[in-house]
Amino acid sequence: MENKQKIIITCVMAVALVVGCALLGKGLTNFHKSNDTINVTGKAEKTIDSDFVVWRITLNSTGADRQTAYHNYETDITTLKKFLAEQQITASVMTEQSPSASERVESSYKNGNYVTEKLGYQVTQTLTISASDLTMVEKAYNKISTLYSTGMDIDSSPLEYYYTKLNDLKMEMLKDASADAYARAQVMAEGCDAEVGKLTNLSMGVFQILGVNCNEDYSWGGTYNTSSKQKEASITVRAEYESK
Repeated sequence: MENKQKIIITCVMAVALVVGCALLGKGLTNFHKSNDTINVTGKAEKTIDSDFVVWRITLNSTGADRQTAYHNYETDITTLKKFLAEQQITASVMTEQSPSASERVESSYKNGNYVTEKLGYQVTQTLTISASDLTMVEKAYNKISTLYSTGMDIDSSPLEYYYTKLNDLKMEMLKDASADAYARAQVMAEGCDAEVGKLTNLSMGVFQILGVNCNEDYSWGGTYNTSSKQKEASITVRAEYESK
């Protein structure tokens, strides 16, 4: 009876060992298969021309008192708007901030003390020109220096260039970048005597807009250049395929 129990126990242990080995072997096989993947990064690039421009002009008018500062402002803003109208820049493409007045002071160190001297008042206003006619705005931008000889205090900001069809551009470039990723995967698989299987993961990388021939660095958060009229757009995608 005792020998019979030993035989049964031995058989059970043998079956368990066989099943365990089978499960272990299957697990190792699946583990091996899970690593049979091809990971690639696809990229698409395209040169684009800006189709929208923004120009900001800040006017500063001064006077000994608030009333005089506003009077000088009225004269200066009339002259500035006349100049812009002569350049075909009308109110339809221009946004005006409300003029603001502030007291002008100057601090200096005299006789061991800081002294604040009142210099009068200053009225400031910013005009923003936003237009799709880049040539028109560029011509006016290049001619505004003629107003400096009149004694007007004008701060002309650099032109900002934009591309207004970014969503369409991004969709187009995502398709091209994905195709590039698949082509790279095929080259890698061919070099390893394998084939590209089904796609298991795909994610979009960074979308960048840089100036052409500009010394700019790529950024993980994306970069949008506004100083260059012609730009270089790029986008990446990361893809994972099964290998077979």
